[in-house]
Amino acid sequence: SDKVRDRMNELRKGGQGQIVLLGTKADIGWWNGYADLPAKITQKIYVNKDRGKYSFAMTTYDRNHPIFKSFEKSSTLTLSTAQFFAYVETEAKKGASVLAKYENGSPAIIESSKDDRGMMVMTSGIDGVVSNDLPLKPAFLPLFHEMIHYLTRYSENRAWYSMGEAIPVTGSIESAAAAVINPKGERVALGDLAAGTQKFFTPEEPGYHEIRVGRDSRWVAVNPPASEGNLEKMPPEDLLASVKRTAGEAQQAGFFSDDAKADYARRQTGWWYLLLIALLAGIAEIYLANRSYSRS
Repeated sequence: SDKVRDRMNELRKGGQGQIVLLGTKADIGWWNGYADLPAKITQKIYVNKDRGKYSFAMTTYDRNHPIFKSFEKSSTLTLSTAQFFAYVETEAKKGASVLAKYENGSPAIIESSKDDRGMMVMTSGIDGVVSNDLPLKPAFLPLFHEMIHYLTRYSENRAWYSMGEAIPVTGSIESAAAAVINPKGERVALGDLAAGTQKFFTPEEPGYHEIRVGRDSRWVAVNPPASEGNLEKMPPEDLLASVKRTAGEAQQAGFFSDDAKADYARRQTGWWYLLLIALLAGIAEIYLANRSYSRS
């Protein structure tokens, strides 16, 4: 309907990606009249009736695309176990990409061109009975989870980090230049980021940092190390232990115990006695020398 089309256009203008499911009840004429659909629908296919097989499998997919990363990293998840009983046969429009195909080569998932804000078309429904049994397979949730993350450019990044932490910078729908603007206003280039890929940067100073990826921008706060702002109460015994000095530390720092002070005073008194004796000996020598001179 016109309301559906207007709502989809609003979402696309707002930069929000969309997943379109073309099940057996899809209105071919309406969808072909929707200019932003990245595919042209030719006909509805019931595999058992039109292709002489019980079902088709999704056997080919773009292994480099981010929505399939769960399948590339897992040895148990697979898309080929799902059975597709019905789908709509389509042709990808210019600029659109076929991300997955059925075993006969017909497109299963199509992505819009990089010039718009993202739409993915799945050429079969997800009713679990008439169209396919994909919702009953372990691959269903990981596939749609990654599709949603990809189209919404969702990132599990926090809004604040501590000094020394590596901050992830995630690519958006299309390849774009990434950079960080530090609190001083200086730009630190991170190079181009492909869709769904990540790079990391480690901040060298606290404050607010702006992360830019293409037209997207977000702010993160970088705080000093938590140990420098620990406001928890310190037990008295810990405080005393932290300022208590050993005998060696006290001596190096110029602090002495009472016994050490007394010993130091005794040693200083001994030097005074020696100086007094030397002074008296000098006076006696002068006296004797004067008497000898007078007699002569």
